[in-house]
Amino acid sequence: LQHVRDAFPQANVVLKQPLPEGAPPPPPPYRLTIPPETPRASDAAAPAPATAPAAAPAAAPAAAEAAPAAALPTVVVEPYPALVAGPYPEDMPRMNAVRFTPMQVEALRAAMNPGLTLVVGPPGTGKTDTAVQMVSNIYHTFRQQRTLIITHSNQASTREATRTRVVHA
Repeated sequence: LQHVRDAFPQANVVLKQPLPEGAPPPPPPYRLTIPPETPRASDAAAPAPATAPAAAPAAAPAAAEAAPAAALPTVVVEPYPALVAGPYPEDMPRMNAVRFTPMQVEALRAAMNPGLTLVVGPPGTGKTDTAVQMVSNIYHTFRQQRTLIITHSNQASTREATRTRVVHA
């Protein structure tokens, strides 16, 4: 649950059903309810770069705590059971192990809205992981719709298809 809080430094993150005292947080997957008034990650304080020293990330929670919790919008986290498609290990639902940065979360959020979403950046910044999560979110939300994915190279489209289990026709 901490990774959800880290991804939304500009909001108050709470569980839909409060936990009893001393209970561990529920495991993923989670369904998030993000209010429209939640500020964009780009509007919040700039996130620390991935190569920053260990002491730098502590500044982001401190900035979030500086504002009263009541003044921050509330992102509601609801755990739900992952559906298993069969008895074999390969049938287990794939869980995303990637911890997204606030800017990646903003890209994921933008992808769920109408319009064109571009994912650009230098090598090693998580573009493929972000794009794979976008496709997964869109597919699971709008199963009856078609989705067009355009990449700059065959290698990128192959990586995307491999990670999302898409079969080329």
